[in-house]
Amino acid sequence: MQRCSGSLRVSEGYNVSDLAEVFGVGHGRVESWARRGLLGCPTGHGGHGGNVRFAATRVLRFIKTHASEYDLNRVDQEWFKSMLFSFRASEGLRA
Repeated sequence: MQRCSGSLRVSEGYNVSDLAEVFGVGHGRVESWARRGLLGCPTGHGGHGGNVRFAATRVLRFIKTHASEYDLNRVDQEWFKSMLFSFRASEGLRA
């Protein structure tokens, strides 16, 4: 996957690889967040070749409530801002 040009949002949610890329961390770190329940309940199935996905709303909740888990210097800035601002717009708020 290339760096984001806009949002990486997909209707099915984000998989581990998507999240590792946009947060600038390894897959193991994202898997740790998932095991600890920080990303909510995934959909899909795991295992080799699995397709576990996390809802965008849960990823946004993670961003807002677990800021100590990621480094803002490493996240994909464009994606991060689009997540925050698109959420605010959907709530009828102005940035």
